[in-house]
Amino acid sequence: MSLSSRAVAVAAAVPFLALVPSVPAHADTLSGTVVALQTAARPVLMLVTHDMRVHSVHLRRGALAGVRRGRVVTVGTVRSRRVHKVLRTAPARASSVTFTARVVRASATRPTIRLARRLTLPISAQARITHGHKRLTAGALAKGAAVRVTWSLSSHGTIRSTRVDLASAPARPTAAGVPSGAAPAGVPADDAPDQTGPLGPVLFEDGFDGATGAPADPAKWVPRGDTCDGFVAQSCPRDANVFQDGNGSLVLRVQRESDGRLGSGPYSGAFLGTFAYGSGWPARNVKASWAVPYHIEMRALMPASAGLWPIAWDVNVDRSQGEGVRELDWSEQRMSYPTTAGCHQHNWIGGVDTQIWDGERAVSDMAHNWHTYSADVWPDRVEYRVDGRKCGLGPSGVTGRFGLLLNNVVSKPGTWSSGGLQPAATDPGPWDMKVDYVRVSAQG
Repeated sequence: MSLSSRAVAVAAAVPFLALVPSVPAHADTLSGTVVALQTAARPVLMLVTHDMRVHSVHLRRGALAGVRRGRVVTVGTVRSRRVHKVLRTAPARASSVTFTARVVRASATRPTIRLARRLTLPISAQARITHGHKRLTAGALAKGAAVRVTWSLSSHGTIRSTRVDLASAPARPTAAGVPSGAAPAGVPADDAPDQTGPLGPVLFEDGFDGATGAPADPAKWVPRGDTCDGFVAQSCPRDANVFQDGNGSLVLRVQRESDGRLGSGPYSGAFLGTFAYGSGWPARNVKASWAVPYHIEMRALMPASAGLWPIAWDVNVDRSQGEGVRELDWSEQRMSYPTTAGCHQHNWIGGVDTQIWDGERAVSDMAHNWHTYSADVWPDRVEYRVDGRKCGLGPSGVTGRFGLLLNNVVSKPGTWSSGGLQPAATDPGPWDMKVDYVRVSAQG
C-alpha cells in the first residue's frame, strides 16, 4: 500500500500524524495501518503495526485530515508526552489481534463498543457474535457488557472479519410465570435460543484463511476428484471448483459447462470431505474424524439459484454397509426454496435407506444472508439447529466415528431436491456456496 505524499502540519509540541515516513528527529514515531478512528473533539485512531501490536493514539483536533481506514500512516510524539497505549500484544506475524472492550450503546442492529478512553466503534452487521460456542444476535450485547474482540487481518493489516465474544452469559428477559431462559410468552419453545451446555475441546476446525485461489488445506480435506456418479451426475465435480477466496471463506462453485462433460448435465459442481467419499465403507484416506458425542457447526452463504443443492453432512467412517452407515444431513438446502432450511437423517444398511427423517425451519433467504448451521450429536439423540434455533430432533441417536462432507451441485431435473426447477436459462452463473468456518467440538 503506497503512502500519500501529503503531510498533516501540526505544532511540534503536540502529538502529530504524517502520511509520509519522515518525522522530526526529536520525536518518537510509530507506523501502522489504521483499523479504527474517531473524529470527535479530540481525534483518536487505532493502529496495527507490522508486529501486530494494537495502539490507541490520541491526536490534536484536525490531525485526521486525509486519514482513512486501511491507510498506512506514521504517528509521532515528543518524548515528554505519553500518548500510546498498548491494548494487546499478539505474537509476531499473527493473522489476528484480540483485545477487551466494553459495550457503550446497545442496539439490535449495530451496538457500539469502547476500545479506548475516547475511541468507540460500531460493531459491523457482519460480525460474528458469540458466548462460548453459542451464536448470538447483536441485541444480546447489553450496555456495560464486557466483550473480547478478535479482528482477522489481511496481510496489509486491514480488518477482514470481526468476532465478538461476550464475557458472561447474556441477560435473558423474564416475565411472570416464565422462567429465565424460557421462550417469551407467545413464542414457541422451539424458537428459544440454543440452551445447550458448555462444549469441550475443539476436535477439528478450519477458518479457510488461505490465499486467494488456494485449494482447501490438504492436511484436512480430500477433494472428490473430477469424477461423475450417483447424485452428482447433473453437475460432475471439478476439484478446481473448490478454492479459498482470500477473504476467509471456502468457495464451492457450480458453473456451466459443455453438455455431456464426463457424461453429466451442462454443469460442474464442487465436492470435498475429511475422507475419500466413494472409496467404500469403512471409509479410506480419513484426514479427520470424531467420536460421538460432539457438536458441529458451520457459517455459510448458500448459492443463489433454483435447482442448486448444497449440503453439509456427517457420515460414519468406521462402519461397513452391513453394520449400518448413519448419515446426518445437518445442512441440506434445496435452493428452489431459499427461505426453508432443511435437516435430514438416514441409516443405510446394505445400501438400503432404512430410516428417512426430515426437519425444516423458516429462515431469511439463505442465498443473501449468512446463517449458522449446527448439530449436537449424542448416543440417544441428534439435535439440528439453524442460528441456534431448532430445525428438528432426529429420530434416534448414533454411535461411532464420523467425518464431514461438503458439496454444492445441481439436482437432477424432476427430483425432490430440485423442487422441480433448474437454474434459469438467462442466468450465466456461477453459483457459489461460501463457508466462513467449520468447527467440531467435543460435548462438555
